[in-house]
Amino acid sequence: MEIIYLLSLLLIFIVACDKSDPEPVIETFTVAGGNGQGGAANQLDGLADVQIDAAGNIYVADQNNHRIQKWVPVASSGITVAGGNGYGQADNQLHYPAGIHVDAAGNVYVADFDNHRVQKWAPGAASGVTVAEGHSFGEAANQLFSPNGLYVDATGNVYVADRGNHRIQKWAPGATSGITVAGGNGIGQAANQLNSSAGLYVDATGNIYVADEYNHRIQKWAPGATSGVTVAGGNGQGIAAHQLDSPTDVQVDAKGNIYVTELNRSRVRKWAPGATSGGTVAGNNAYGSDQLYQPTGLQLDAVGNIYITDSNNYRVLKWVK
Repeated sequence: MEIIYLLSLLLIFIVACDKSDPEPVIETFTVAGGNGQGGAANQLDGLADVQIDAAGNIYVADQNNHRIQKWVPVASSGITVAGGNGYGQADNQLHYPAGIHVDAAGNVYVADFDNHRVQKWAPGAASGVTVAEGHSFGEAANQLFSPNGLYVDATGNVYVADRGNHRIQKWAPGATSGITVAGGNGIGQAANQLNSSAGLYVDATGNIYVADEYNHRIQKWAPGATSGVTVAGGNGQGIAAHQLDSPTDVQVDAKGNIYVTELNRSRVRKWAPGATSGGTVAGNNAYGSDQLYQPTGLQLDAVGNIYITDSNNYRVLKWVK
């Protein structure tokens, strides 16, 4: 009996220490979409990414509608600020926009996935201007192949997750070609390689965090580094607290905590600096209309609230901590 009692205590201790247990959430609610799949102003279809500006406006890469939608706070519908003219390669069109970034001036940068380019749309513009690539897809320095994640720093450098080329490219303002700042050594799982680079984040000191999707890890590349360091996952594909399963986006808060969307597990994970495992902060490893269903992108606001593109539920959720 004493052995059974001790084993019971041990089990309780293990459960209590399980870092995959969800953290408490104060409130969760829909802030964009949530009206079923479709192309109306109050609907979304195939969400890929989300951005929040200083005023709390929500920008959504509405992928299957080939447009970027802006939802002002508490709005019941969105307005199109880029694309929305059917799919195509004209300056006023997009073709499966996959990543977005909104700068302090309100310019909307779009990773135009199937047009293999990055477009910049000024506030109120009826068309975009190509700021990266614009040629046919390929692996040359002036080409992209299915760009996915996107980040623009304070000086206007455009960082692109060049998914099909398994690299991160940096395009300086006005440049006609990019330079490789992460990956670019073919597809693989070595420290100097990536496998389908998805979302990315660049911190104030220039460190690049990459959602290395099919290597099931987050890689951190210091400025000028020739290889990356694994800061989350990297222990094979799986459900355990020290693993990731198809990470698609990454964000880092002011304390260095790393937030990751896990596509196949329909959840968001949080890894503290230097941690060997992560905890769940949204979702619960299941999918459904009352949960998350294949989240693709996320964004943190100034106070730490998490915005998640709940792709197959056709909505953006705000998780208030």
